[in-house]
Formats: sequence, C-alpha cells, structure tokens
Amino acid sequence: MTYSLLFQKMLILTLVPDLKMKLIKLLLALSLTFTITIYLFPRTWELDLIANLQKDRNGWIVHFFQFVSDSKSLITVGIPVVLLIIGFMKRTPPLREKAFMILFSLALAGLLSIGVKKIVREPRPYEVDRRITQLSGGGGYGFPSGHTLEAVAATSMISLVWPELLIIWASAMWVMLIMASRIYLGVHDPGDVMGGFFLGLLSTFAVVRIRDYVRQAKANA
Repeated sequence: MTYSLLFQKMLILTLVPDLKMKLIKLLLALSLTFTITIYLFPRTWELDLIANLQKDRNGWIVHFFQFVSDSKSLITVGIPVVLLIIGFMKRTPPLREKAFMILFSLALAGLLSIGVKKIVREPRPYEVDRRITQLSGGGGYGFPSGHTLEAVAATSMISLVWPELLIIWASAMWVMLIMASRIYLGVHDPGDVMGGFFLGLLSTFAVVRIRDYVRQAKANA
C-alpha cells in the first residue's frame, strides 16, 4: 500500500462526525476573524489590490477565471441533482439524503446571500473605483460574495458526507479558484469573498445541526 493511500485511509477513519464538526467550527472561527480583520481597515488596500491585478491583465487568464466563475452553478446544483436522480432511480435512501443535505445547504446559502446583501448594501469594487473593470456578471450589492457562499456551502457539505481525501482537496482547490476569480474579475473584494466563505460554512453547519436534531427527535419519539 502506498503512503498516499495509507494517509487517505487514515484521514477517512479519523474524520468521525465529532471531529468533522470541530473542523467546521474552527474554520468558522477563522473565517469570521479574517472577515472582521479585513473590515477593520479602510477598503483602499482591497481596491488597490484588484486594480493592480487587472492592470496588466492577460486575455487567457481573464477567460480562465470567467470559466471558473461560470462553473459555479454547474457544480453546486448539478452534482446534488444528479445524485438525487440516481438515488431515486436506484432506490438508495442514503444517497438521496446526502443529495438533499447538499441542496438544503445551498438553499440556505442563497437565502443568506440575499438577506445579508440587502442589509449591508456594499457597492461592488468597479462601482467605487474607476481603475477596476467589471469582467464578469454580478448584480446587486457586493457583500457577501454569492458565488463563494454557494460554492462553500455545497462543497463543504459534499466533503462532510463523503470525507475522502480526493474530494476534500478537489473541493478546496475549486473554492479557492472561485474566490480568486471573483476578486480578479473585479466584482468582489477580499472582504466579500471571506464573508461568503464564513456564511457558506455557517449554512452547512446549520443544516447538519438540523438533521441531527430531527434524528434525535425521531429516536426519542
């Protein structure tokens, strides 16, 4: 057995439910801390960062990040819908439950995105700085990043219900690309995407807690 396979098996065995939720809580605390820290300082540095990234932008990099950004719905909605269809076709309740959990986390993420945007009402980077060009679609207010929020909500739930090393790494890499793409394309600043990261994890955490509560209630009935 190779070291990578051994490490993967060890990771799967150690990611028991309690540990998985502790990791989620740790990431929630870290992402909230980073978000608050970013907003303690003037927004100038965030706008300067985006402007410098776009100053000598390359066509293929723009197209790459546009592709990454546009993949959000395909991944976040497509995967659980396909799993749900397979679960019904093959009559596999556990698979259906996992698919529903991903979709519920995604739905809660969407509600949080809409609600927080209306409360915070932060303009997007290209709306307040002429140096920044809007290179991707993005309607409404800036905080939080809806793309990041939904990407994190879906992939964190996928990683919880299928805690395999390949899935976890692929999910993490894709989420980081989504976050980078929204900044590079001028539609969000670092505070927006970090806030989206926090709220996406919060969606997953809430859905898992609701599931556990329902299971406990049924067991006690």
